[in-house]
Amino acid sequence: MQEILTLMFSHGDVLPAKTIPNWERAPWLEQIYFRDALQDTAARRLITTHLPARVLAPALQQSKAKGDCQGLSK
Repeated sequence: MQEILTLMFSHGDVLPAKTIPNWERAPWLEQIYFRDALQDTAARRLITTHLPARVLAPALQQSKAKGDCQGLSK
């Protein structure tokens, strides 16, 4: 999913997906470097997390953010 979203963000240009590390293109919310990575990026950001959607939902409902939740079904 991160690869697909990277291509969408770069308007189909494969160079960012091939040259920029995945953790830099889509930093993990739970990592210590996240705050610095977020401040160094432009307005459109791609963020990765393992947190469940129910934890993020209240914050997302009060923002302009768009979310794509991927889950495993049993």
